[in-house]
Amino acid sequence: MARFEIDMRGDEYFLDLPANHASYLDPLTVAAGLDGVVQIDPRKFMNSPYLDDVEGELVDYLSLWPLLMASTVQKLQPAPTDPPEYLIPQLLMRWVLKQKDMLGIRYFTSKFDKATNSNDLSINVVLPTRTMNKSDGFCEFLVDRVRCTPPQSFDEAGSPDGETLFTEGAADLRQAAGGRYMINWEGSLQHYQHTPFGRMEYCLDRPEVAVARIDAA
Repeated sequence: MARFEIDMRGDEYFLDLPANHASYLDPLTVAAGLDGVVQIDPRKFMNSPYLDDVEGELVDYLSLWPLLMASTVQKLQPAPTDPPEYLIPQLLMRWVLKQKDMLGIRYFTSKFDKATNSNDLSINVVLPTRTMNKSDGFCEFLVDRVRCTPPQSFDEAGSPDGETLFTEGAADLRQAAGGRYMINWEGSLQHYQHTPFGRMEYCLDRPEVAVARIDAA
């Protein structure tokens, strides 16, 4: 586990693909109510993908759905020698590399985790290498742009006791800002900050845990 920081410059951006059926349809279903009459503005839901024109934005999503579906196929089991689920994502990544101001892709993970809060969306970030014809070492572009904390095991990052990492008041403020309160962890509802994931985030966010170049020894 590590915390990463990416140096974005000028008009650079990520191709943003964190979308699935649930994120687009759930606000509409809940907003309509049992009688089918819209009672709540679907744009007001936490993590709602709708900003202005609900119908137009839903059409835009559905037009991209074939690409999203083909790019987020779960890994086949048993895994074949040439995994077919990587073909479309690799073609998409080649297209990204041709875009001058696009650094990479953000997308929903295809793995469903029951322990994750329903309002806490798991998103992956892909940063393609841009240094060509390099036989060893790190991509020079990523070395220049990416910093991270020293990698450590999940158990190590989540092992410190909560009382040594935060006060209850600070934890409440962090929970309110992140929308993470209670999650289903090991069969029971627990405060997020007391789970290994919560402690891990506190551990990696401490000021004394400095970021460094990804090629640092």
